[in-house]
Amino acid sequence: MNACPRRARRNAIASCGSSPATSGVPVAGAARYEPDPAFLGAPFLAMPFAPGPIPGDFTAGDPWLTGLPDDADRAAVWRSFLDVLPGVHRAGAEGLGLRCGLAEELAWWLRYLGWATDGSPPPSPRRRARDRRAEARAPTPV
Repeated sequence: MNACPRRARRNAIASCGSSPATSGVPVAGAARYEPDPAFLGAPFLAMPFAPGPIPGDFTAGDPWLTGLPDDADRAAVWRSFLDVLPGVHRAGAEGLGLRCGLAEELAWWLRYLGWATDGSPPPSPRRRARDRRAEARAPTPV
């Protein structure tokens, strides 16, 4: 289910050094794309080490956040997130091979649902997703 063709990956990597940074999004630094699978068995992206925790899928429950000494420290993390969020929204996603808009997001989840259920998703989620997809033909404005 790789939805990111080689050209899109290269474009995304080329943009990593400029687009997010010029939008006010802190980035880890220059990345290097290695297309030769001889090293690790597949093409890969290498970036320099950036100290700090790596947020999980449910950041609010991550031990590095819940383990902070007090609410003021946790509030500082959330405030810094809110400071960066507008820059994330200003960074363009066009040409990066990312899903953009509700219609593309729903199509991805429908494919995932089909995969996760061996092609036989329950009727209710499938019907609801199809209804939402019909409503979301145009990209959603940011």
